[in-house]
Amino acid sequence: FTSFSDNLPTWSTPVRVNDEPAGRDDWLPEVAVSSAGNVYASWYDWRDGPGSVCGGASMMYLSRSEDGAATWPDGSPVSDNFTLNQRLGNIAPNQGDYTALFANQNSVYVCWSDGRNGDPDAFMAAPLLLFT
Repeated sequence: FTSFSDNLPTWSTPVRVNDEPAGRDDWLPEVAVSSAGNVYASWYDWRDGPGSVCGGASMMYLSRSEDGAATWPDGSPVSDNFTLNQRLGNIAPNQGDYTALFANQNSVYVCWSDGRNGDPDAFMAAPLLLFT
């Protein structure tokens, strides 16, 4: 969910960033605003995970709001493979240690921790912004 305030003591009604059904606890969101005023959100999303891992695999998703976070398209996967969320490293838990989102006038840059190689490696993408 996102909410905003225009330097007032009140906040807007929270708006859901994706249209995934309730019961999926997507996690570790990041929010960034570009110089053009578009708002971006990234998060680990469970919806594509195979049932055989019982919700233990997620992909990094990204969405863009062009109206100040009042509405959001459902978003699209940024990662091209599942990350298994229980990877060991020298600090545990470590899945969110490498999650970041940055936007400028040229692109949006998504960084996430991905366990596909057996440890929490940092991945980064500057995806094409083709939301439906």
